[in-house]
Amino acid sequence: KRNLNGETDLVLVKEGMLAKRGVRNFAWKKRFCRLFFSPQRKEAFLQYFKSEGAAREKKDAAGTVPIIKDTQIVLDPRKEHHFHIAPIGVPSERVSRLSRSNKEKYRIYIFKADTLEKRRTWVNQLRAMIDSFKAS
Repeated sequence: KRNLNGETDLVLVKEGMLAKRGVRNFAWKKRFCRLFFSPQRKEAFLQYFKSEGAAREKKDAAGTVPIIKDTQIVLDPRKEHHFHIAPIGVPSERVSRLSRSNKEKYRIYIFKADTLEKRRTWVNQLRAMIDSFKAS
């Protein structure tokens, strides 16, 4: 863990490559992801960039996923490397089957890791943050 330049309470918890699938464009695109946590503000977010170089050069993120206590991390039992970040209230068994319009409404993010081990570490870290928000 290390602090991000300029933000004294923002901690970079994890970073690495994941594939992301869009709501409108179903093609998988490799994205360099960074997971940040603010202990003082009790908030976290996952930013994704078009490349690792874009992140290192501090270019604008391609997108930001808020991680709050009402977020759930859902594993797709049919696709072992996939995980979804979705708001609570979307039935977990139906996340992968929601219509395109509902995915936009609920802002479901679909990610895929290269290996099961990488998926496990991302999912565990995300769930630990969400659990820490619920405990506060």
